[in-house]
Amino acid sequence: MLAKLGAQNSDVGDVIFWCVIFIVAIIVIVAVGMILRRRLVGAEDVSSADSALTLQQLRDLRNSGQISDAEFQTLKSQIIAQFKPTNSDVSD
Repeated sequence: MLAKLGAQNSDVGDVIFWCVIFIVAIIVIVAVGMILRRRLVGAEDVSSADSALTLQQLRDLRNSGQISDAEFQTLKSQIIAQFKPTNSDVSD
């Protein structure tokens, strides 16, 4: 009878051990996924920022006379519109 009780305790211990291993594995997988996602999204942000005009660059172009005030306002509105959330972003 005592041997049977000892075997049951061993089985419960094994189940708990493997549950902990499973949970740790899930946490590691999620963490790695988040790190990879940040790196991929960060790389896209840097490349798009390099190719786009900034508001400061637009101001410099306007101040140097290379673009008119109307062109400045149009381009400024376009840049700002890129960063405004869309309806689908707001509903999430």
